[in-house]
Amino acid sequence: MGYYLNSQMQCQSCPQLSCLSCSPSQPSLCSSCTSGFFLNSNSSCQPCPAFCSTCTSSSLCLSLLQSTGYTTLTIQNTSILALCDPNCDTCTPNNPASCLICSLGFYLSQNQNNNNWACMACSASCMSCQNNQPNNCSSCYSGAYLQADNTCLSCVYPCISCVVGNVSGCTSCPSGYILDTSQNSCVVMMSNSTCSQNCASCQITQSTNASASCILCLPGYALMGGTCLQCPSGCAVCTLFSNSSSTPTCSLCVMGYYLSQQQNSTCQPCPAMCSTCTNATVCSSCVPGYFLNSNFACQV
Repeated sequence: MGYYLNSQMQCQSCPQLSCLSCSPSQPSLCSSCTSGFFLNSNSSCQPCPAFCSTCTSSSLCLSLLQSTGYTTLTIQNTSILALCDPNCDTCTPNNPASCLICSLGFYLSQNQNNNNWACMACSASCMSCQNNQPNNCSSCYSGAYLQADNTCLSCVYPCISCVVGNVSGCTSCPSGYILDTSQNSCVVMMSNSTCSQNCASCQITQSTNASASCILCLPGYALMGGTCLQCPSGCAVCTLFSNSSSTPTCSLCVMGYYLSQQQNSTCQPCPAMCSTCTNATVCSSCVPGYFLNSNFACQV
């Protein structure tokens, strides 16, 4: 739904729900439409075909809501949804049998009989490979790494990734495991080696399994010496720039607060009914049920 500015300098919704914008002098006339609708000659928004994001008429599509694996055929000035060949992400308009971009793990190969491009499988563990060279990998799936001969070698379970040249040397682990950096191995999380409170990810820094050090904190917390400190009030994202400081510095505030550089990068409250603001007196948006007036304050 769109809005227009009425004679009382208030934002009022356009009468047509599908209008993205409408004329202030004639609100019933749309000037642009929301996704899935087109503007007809009467300045009214009409629905596109069900599978279209944008269109020029009720029968002719410009773009698809779901483009991966689909294209359109135009027959007698009417768009028809068509399914690309298997393992093809993007196929040629009006020719779903000829691919342009393959899904991961497949490469383009031209059919000499009809010149169409089809998707053929790369070798195992290849996420992508060179055209017509299934064994010539250019990237690997998670859990494998690319060797010098352009083949993918799988890491030893449960490694998600491993050291090049060492399939059992883990560099990252799945959920339920902690990375022991001293041994390059994935250790099952036990009651004596779980992540600390407010920690999103941790690792064992000694082979004793006695404790785990946090390497990533949950939102609203900052990392300090392997533990997570809570951000100041009103702060969504904060950072500790030095271990000598025990007070995190805020870089992003929650809704209803603004970042004040004059007050040591702290989050200060916005004026009443402000959703966002630039300082203590100027609102930039309001909470639902209020509108922004000419003095940049929120009122009913």
